[in-house]
Amino acid sequence: MCTHTIFILPGQVFTFQNLELPKTFIILCVHRDIMPTMLVHHQVRDFVKWKPFFDKDETRRKSSGSKGSRVFQNPENPNDVFILFEWDTLENAKKFSMSEDLKKIMEQAGVTGQPHMHFINEIQKGKA
Repeated sequence: MCTHTIFILPGQVFTFQNLELPKTFIILCVHRDIMPTMLVHHQVRDFVKWKPFFDKDETRRKSSGSKGSRVFQNPENPNDVFILFEWDTLENAKKFSMSEDLKKIMEQAGVTGQPHMHFINEIQKGKA
């Protein structure tokens, strides 16, 4: 995968994909890996009771292709949980999200309602 980063150099004109850029642009192709990411949002009955189930499932997630996760809570409702997972492949993320084992674990852990799962790719990471 190739992403394009635009650098400004004084006094140059460059046209890119039928778009005339200001007179100071040059394009550099940067190769980087796309990290498939799954964003999960769900409600739990009790975060304190849910968290040990999540932690215990780490080995299964890792063997399914998960490269790591970050757990977030709504500051006004700690039972409103968001999880950001990085995966080795989009296919493994989707397969994991549809597994019967995951459904059973979420039920036992106290997930209420239907979780919302989104598959996304990071396209930019900024310093601020």
